[in-house]
Amino acid sequence: MTRPLARALARPVGADPYGGDGPLLIPGHLSPRVSLTRDADLWAPGPAGFRQVPAHQPWFDETGALVLQPPGDNMVRHSADPTRWTGDHLSTVPTGETDVLGLFTPARLVAVGQWGSWQHATAAITPYMTAGTTLGIDLWVRPGTSGRFSVQTTNFADVETGVYGPITGPYTIFGQDTATVTATEMFPGVWRVRLLYGSLVVGNPAWLHVSVGHGSITDGDYLEVLGAQVSSPAVFGSFIVTGGTAVSRPGDVAVYTPPAPEDIHLVGMAWDGTAHPEGAPLVLANPSAPVTLPAGRWSRAWATPAA
Repeated sequence: MTRPLARALARPVGADPYGGDGPLLIPGHLSPRVSLTRDADLWAPGPAGFRQVPAHQPWFDETGALVLQPPGDNMVRHSADPTRWTGDHLSTVPTGETDVLGLFTPARLVAVGQWGSWQHATAAITPYMTAGTTLGIDLWVRPGTSGRFSVQTTNFADVETGVYGPITGPYTIFGQDTATVTATEMFPGVWRVRLLYGSLVVGNPAWLHVSVGHGSITDGDYLEVLGAQVSSPAVFGSFIVTGGTAVSRPGDVAVYTPPAPEDIHLVGMAWDGTAHPEGAPLVLANPSAPVTLPAGRWSRAWATPAA
């Protein structure tokens, strides 16, 4: 099945209002003096759904900021098609839709009888978890009749942790691992529930099962699941589509070679969440050799003679 590609353009930009040796980036445009490589396409959220950005092309978000991602992975098998996940004491029913938001084949997780809120469908099984590492889970859902969800992780020693509750909270968190949970309505009626486990308490190494449930004790209630992403270490980036195995996504490598010693200024947000606003940009001081721009969301970048 062929999906439309969103062709991001890279072209020269005009004069930098801050002066100096010239702009490297303004919203929506990356100077050809910056070499960008990424050895894979990526799926990026847009105003009405996901769009595919080809390999080696820049990803600009809805504000025009350039998104530079570190490498990431998705341990979920059939990440955009939960109709193929394995259910445990529940009914997994296709909704009959395909290409929802340009990407997903949703499934209803339906409550059946006495098993109630403990019914789950396994989304990911991975053998390479290590104690102390972070775990990130993005769950894409529509509330259905349940309006609730549950996520459970189980390692090979049967140590269980989990989160359950209404999609918008409050949440109940149990077990040895503590998660931070946020829910965002990314598209009308479609929510991204994000879980971050800061430091896993598992064997070393350990198998880890990640499963998703409807969170309801009412027979016939359902949650509609569109897809999921599970990464460790946690990297919350573009959605990674998988088949029958986990998939790793290469990072973006944006390289600028100064013609002489220069200071490079970046406005935006680094990948770790540190803000670098206008008036207080991130400064890469005095590079005289090729320099790799750091991961983050950057709206402007320019070079000036080294101080």
